[in-house]
Amino acid sequence: MENAPSIFVIIKDIFLITFAAIGSVVAIIGLRTWRIQLKGKTDYELAKRLLKNIYSLRQRIEWFRNPLMMSDEISAARKSFDASDEKLEDRKYDSHFVYQKRWNNIVEIYNEVNVDKIESEVLWGTEVSIEIDNIRSLLSKLNISMQEVMDLNIRENLSEDLYEILKEHRTVISSRGFKDKPDDFTKKLNECIESLESLIKPHLK
Repeated sequence: MENAPSIFVIIKDIFLITFAAIGSVVAIIGLRTWRIQLKGKTDYELAKRLLKNIYSLRQRIEWFRNPLMMSDEISAARKSFDASDEKLEDRKYDSHFVYQKRWNNIVEIYNEVNVDKIESEVLWGTEVSIEIDNIRSLLSKLNISMQEVMDLNIRENLSEDLYEILKEHRTVISSRGFKDKPDDFTKKLNECIESLESLIKPHLK
């Protein structure tokens, strides 16, 4: 029995196999834990960034709908665009420049939200994406009303029908409510943002 392995060699091999198996299990558990932690960090960073951009979008929409246009803002807006001498000299185009500059600010931040929307769909599904699309629908309505108001504002001798159309679109681009009593557009925007908060904030925990 000289060639038979000693009991000590067998026990040693069993221990080595056991430790190797335990090491593999620990490595797998560690990898899974790391993946969970990484996903948690990714979720947190996306949720924080997305909420920040959504709040910034809301702020820019509120500013867009502010009916007050100060001379400094009008002057800065005029300098932001290449326009014909006729438009630059004619004060009736003042609101055109201001609204266009305000709108560009909205588009800038919405593009950031849209990038986050795609990432949220990958990580969380479609719920957040659907609510962001609802905001986009409101923005489309806002843009259409802006174009209509800009067009009708420079016309002379509007018919009664056109004047009613102008008034209707002005209620969209100009806020007529108060913080404790918002108008319809603000109500819809707030509802979208509240829904987004309920979906996103759990990822901040």
